[in-house]
Amino acid sequence: MQDITVAAVNFRAEHANLGANLNRVGAWTARAARAGAEIICFPEMALCGYERTEAVRALSVPVPGPVTDHLAAIAAEFNVTLLAGLAEVDAQGQQFISQAVVSPQGLAGVYRKTHPNLPEKKIFASGRDLGVFKHPRCSFGLQLCYDAHFPELSTLQALAGAEIFFVASASPRDDPIIKKERMLRYLPARAYDNGCYLVACNLVGRGSRGQTFAGVGLIISPKGEVMAEAIGWEEGLVTARLDGRELERLRRTKMGYFLAHRRPELYAGLAQHNQSKRVRPKF
Repeated sequence: MQDITVAAVNFRAEHANLGANLNRVGAWTARAARAGAEIICFPEMALCGYERTEAVRALSVPVPGPVTDHLAAIAAEFNVTLLAGLAEVDAQGQQFISQAVVSPQGLAGVYRKTHPNLPEKKIFASGRDLGVFKHPRCSFGLQLCYDAHFPELSTLQALAGAEIFFVASASPRDDPIIKKERMLRYLPARAYDNGCYLVACNLVGRGSRGQTFAGVGLIISPKGEVMAEAIGWEEGLVTARLDGRELERLRRTKMGYFLAHRRPELYAGLAQHNQSKRVRPKF
């Protein structure tokens, strides 16, 4: 990994207004680019507003398509990579909660949420890919909200080469302080245990069904320490310069890089799909 400046936006999505949200993405991209950011993350479903009812079908778009073309134009104008959340529909009519990865050269890929929560599963299919992407300066993994509660995903992304985790959320309820405290119970562990930087952001404002979203933008070091934050009810930008040499140093330590000391032969039980079939310890 080379040194890189990253940014994340606590973004107020206007429900069902793709055009207005794309314009706001452009404005925030300009601001983040002026701060030196090379990768800019927007929250889950930032382009359409968070929706988990049948109404989302009218908001879902194909990838690639006109929306990602518009994002590509923004990325090219400011020479940045954008990570932007949307509702996606594929050629078979399946819907996904997705995060488009758009570079100055165009659409680089899409991550489909692998762990939709229980209400979301009624509408959205689950993605099947790990969501690890290459940037000229780094490799990164994408996670969407509920995904971050599953440590296995972070570990697999790190083993696949991720050096940064981007966690884009649309998490309602709680005021900004409580939301931050809750996120700090698990996000630093994902960074610390896997020796990765972590960048997180959330929607802000009021959703289509009256939900309230508190802005929590965090950048966390591979040691699990908060490097920068943007917390509040209003939109906000969090940025930081990530040190590639520090990450390399950490990963060369004898004991501090835990993935180097894994024992995969012990972990077969993690692949069991039926929770009722418990793995019995052997003594």
